[in-house]
Amino acid sequence: MILKSIRFYHYQLPLKKPFIIKGKALKIREGLVLEFKNESGQIGYGEIAPLPGISKETLKQAESQIQNLSEYLKAQSYAEKFHLQHGDLSRWCQDLDDIFPSVQMGIESALLMLLASKQKKSIAQLLDQNPRPRIAVNGLAQGNLKELLNEVEILLQSGYQSIKLKLGLEELSKDIEKVKKIDELIQDKAMLRLDINQSWNFDEAVEFVNKVGIRNIEFIEEPFKNIEQIPDFFQQTLIPVALDESLRIHDWKTIKHLEGAEIVVLKPMVLGGIDRAWEIADLAHSQGMRVIISSSFESALGMYVNAQCSASFAKGVTAGLDTGHFFQTDILDGHALVEHAHIDLDHFPLSEIRLKKSGLKEVV
Repeated sequence: MILKSIRFYHYQLPLKKPFIIKGKALKIREGLVLEFKNESGQIGYGEIAPLPGISKETLKQAESQIQNLSEYLKAQSYAEKFHLQHGDLSRWCQDLDDIFPSVQMGIESALLMLLASKQKKSIAQLLDQNPRPRIAVNGLAQGNLKELLNEVEILLQSGYQSIKLKLGLEELSKDIEKVKKIDELIQDKAMLRLDINQSWNFDEAVEFVNKVGIRNIEFIEEPFKNIEQIPDFFQQTLIPVALDESLRIHDWKTIKHLEGAEIVVLKPMVLGGIDRAWEIADLAHSQGMRVIISSSFESALGMYVNAQCSASFAKGVTAGLDTGHFFQTDILDGHALVEHAHIDLDHFPLSEIRLKKSGLKEVV
């Protein structure tokens, strides 16, 4: 398969309210959409959306890189059969050095969508012979106590059985109060995933668990920076730890020996694409760890690709893919991806994926 044309579109999606990431308020989500067209006239889309405060590259840097790569990409011939375990997706850019993670993700997504369209399959079916057609997602809530209680109540009424809270943005006592009140609200209707973004130290993490209890806590994600303290934390609290940021800092030889580190949270946009996320997922599964595919606050297009990944190599685990409701508008036509705390992939065949071009600005 060869590419006949490559086009780029810029999007800006305002949020309904600011979302705090690494202490900074995200008010507008920006990114690029790649449009690849092959020799048969089929189209594949990919999203490039570095997450401010998390990604190592800026959107401006990513945009410059993908524009510089366009002629190289059009000069290649792409195999229509591949195997993730052989690293075939990464080989599509094997002659290139220092590709930004978000650019790699955009290229892989667009090429996979082209191949899936050509073979009349879903992306998930290309990645796995027996993907799940329907995946559960966790709800996401952030804010002061009043806002959290209101959001959690809405999530419970919508059928969510897993709710993720962003903590570590205020002093520990307020986080303890929040979780105690939410615990009373949810009773046994849902489990809590608590994301701290390494904002606590070890003693604060232990104090938090001792004061709130463990009844409804599924896991705590990145409670502190020093991952070597995870076994001690687990022994004292019996709370499993999920790793996200640490996956980009530490090698697997260090991670796999950590008692209590039982979950990996994979953001393909930040990690460097689908191939890289699959590699880590495979390592995690070999250690008996759970794998969660999570959003980097992408548009509905990026979320759609993430959902395909979750259906293929993170089967049976509730995904972190419910950020779409934070946007005032989005770039895909049709109804919302998430309905009743699930994404039903059969409702979104590739043939019906359409961009709202009115909300995009072509980059020339």
